[in-house]
Formats: sequence, C-alpha cells, structure tokens
Amino acid sequence: YTGDGVAGIYMWGGQVEAGTVPTSYIPTAGTAVTREYDNLSLPSGAWTSGTAGAFLLQAPKARDQGVASRYYSFTGGNGQVSLINTTGVTGYVTDIAGTAVVALPSAVLTTDSALRHVIAYQANDFSQSVNGGAVQTDNAGTFPALTGLSIGNNAVSGPRAINGPLQKLNYYPVRIPDAQLPLMVP
Repeated sequence: YTGDGVAGIYMWGGQVEAGTVPTSYIPTAGTAVTREYDNLSLPSGAWTSGTAGAFLLQAPKARDQGVASRYYSFTGGNGQVSLINTTGVTGYVTDIAGTAVVALPSAVLTTDSALRHVIAYQANDFSQSVNGGAVQTDNAGTFPALTGLSIGNNAVSGPRAINGPLQKLNYYPVRIPDAQLPLMVP
C-alpha cells in the first residue's frame, strides 16, 4: 500500500517473540505483563464413564519445572488419574487421597522428544503403551469417583501447569483392549 497522502491504515498489536514459536496476542496497555497458563477444565457428565476409560495423548516431552506438572488430570473428590511430567521422566499415576494406588513404569524421555502415551483403565486392570512400545500392566488398584478433567494442569494440588503444547488428547469412555494400545499411537 503506497498511500494517497490522505487515507491511511491502522495497525496495532505488534508483538516480538523471544521463543521459537509465536504465541497469541497479549494486550499490555503499555506495561509488561506475564502470560497466565492455559487452564481448561471440564466437568464430568454423560460423556464420561465412572467405571472404565482410556486416554491417548500426543505431545512433545515438556521441560522439567521442579514440580510434578500434569499433561492432564481426571480428578475426583479424593484423588486423580493423571499423566505427569517430572525431572527426566513422564509417568502415569492414579492416587486416592494422595497415595498412589497404581504402579506403571515411567518413560525416560528427553525434553521435546516425541511423547505418544495411551492408557486404558478400569478397576484392577490398568495398561499403558508409550510411543507404541510394549504394553505395561498393573492388575491391582482402584480409581476415584471422577468429577472433572483438567487439561495442561492439575486441579487437585494447586497449579501444576505443563507449560508446553499438547498436540492431541483423546478420551474414550470404554476400556480399550491391551492388544490395541500400541496400535493407537502413530
């Protein structure tokens, strides 16, 4: 647009990014502000099952933050079903009143490497596959009455934002058979 000396064009919202990817516009009103973490929470309802389910997550391995941050957390009044990120590892946890009741091995992954995790669960029947690998099982454990889903954060023990992108999160209200788990991740 070369202009005509009278008409003009208005532009606003210019933003310089220090990171490797752009983020959404943050109105600052002339002062520096800090971006809040994204916090998506959904109440459970007819779309969920209280007895069985499965999750499929695809994301880059998040950076370590010194706390057990959550990719997702399916919460109940007395516990949670979560995929967590801690120093150097990513792992699945089900806890009741702060005590882990399911023990599935954690995956040792480097930051930004591919994480494709699928978990299937029902009482006393938990299985997972990480990056299409062998199915790992735990045949003992219950899970809490589920009341809501938090994505990218943990609604039970305060903010534990993952602080990274999630490419895909699918929830299935049925227990997926073990043989199908490794086939579900690309």
